[in-house]
Amino acid sequence: KSKLLSFDGRLVLLKSMLHSISIYFLSFFKAPKGIISHLKSLFSNFLWGRDDEHRKLVWVSWADVC
Repeated sequence: KSKLLSFDGRLVLLKSMLHSISIYFLSFFKAPKGIISHLKSLFSNFLWGRDDEHRKLVWVSWADVC
């Protein structure tokens, strides 16, 4: 689905929906560090449009995006 959205569209979706969903669920439970790093990986892969078969060039570091 990320192929249908522009970079800015993916960034807005990531910040509004995906982060709020993870914050909601993680407010109940303390997540292990492995889960947090996996979520960050999923978020960054969605933002950059990467998948298992194709890697894309990253123009800005993930820390700058956050």
